[in-house]
Amino acid sequence: MPIYEYKCAEGHVTETMFSMSRKPAEVPCSMCKTPAQFIVSVTGMSMGAKPQYVKQAHERGANGAIIRCPDIVCRDCSHTWYDALTEEEQTPSCTKCGSANVYERVGVPGADYSNKAYPYYDRGLGCIVNSPGHRNSICKARGITPVDGDWDDEGAISKLENRDAELRAVYQDYADRLENDPAYRGYRIARDQGRI
Repeated sequence: MPIYEYKCAEGHVTETMFSMSRKPAEVPCSMCKTPAQFIVSVTGMSMGAKPQYVKQAHERGANGAIIRCPDIVCRDCSHTWYDALTEEEQTPSCTKCGSANVYERVGVPGADYSNKAYPYYDRGLGCIVNSPGHRNSICKARGITPVDGDWDDEGAISKLENRDAELRAVYQDYADRLENDPAYRGYRIARDQGRI
């Protein structure tokens, strides 16, 4: 099931899991219990108010500087953008409203092909990629299949949910025929007599 983010008036971000068909427009804030509204998220996890990094979010650039590549979220206008920063650089102000009330979160793996010039930081792999061959070798070593272009999580989940609904409808039709269709009369008699 997808993870959704909700933000209350105090700026707290709450994560919840719902199926796509049951996602509410608001939920109680996990911190202050006030109503939190759904916000559009580019990642599947929120790292909260303080920057927290996982090992894959860091990489050494060509000059030896450690690079972090977080998604940056503005608490005031909910604008989210991506930036590549050295370890020493402070989180920049919001590129939309200019507010300094921002926090960093590490993105969930998802291919970023906005820059095909090599080397570049591949957000999906969490490392610097030097060439197409280098990228393929990393994918092979990790046992993953590279996906070109944007990966549509919601579309993929929607297809699975639609397929599930189709299979349930087929099963329901079959169960209905077993109980009501004249062609299955013999089956019903044998079942009721305990022979099957």
